[in-house]
Amino acid sequence: MTLERFAPPQAGPLELLEYFRAGLCTQEVAALAAGNLVDVDRAGAEDALLALLAEGRVRREPLGDDAIWHAAA
Repeated sequence: MTLERFAPPQAGPLELLEYFRAGLCTQEVAALAAGNLVDVDRAGAEDALLALLAEGRVRREPLGDDAIWHAAA
């Protein structure tokens, strides 16, 4: 069995949230956006998610000191 590897999303974190309908935490978004063998940019991922939130394109579900992010319905 082999695992299929996907390239990081070109359209940003919204593409990830549309694919993972159950939602992702900030660190998961950062890790998936970084791709293979690239440093994770959690702050950058959070900035991108907050911009999408301001546009009403995502929703944020608080979870401890982080959040689960979902594509807006």
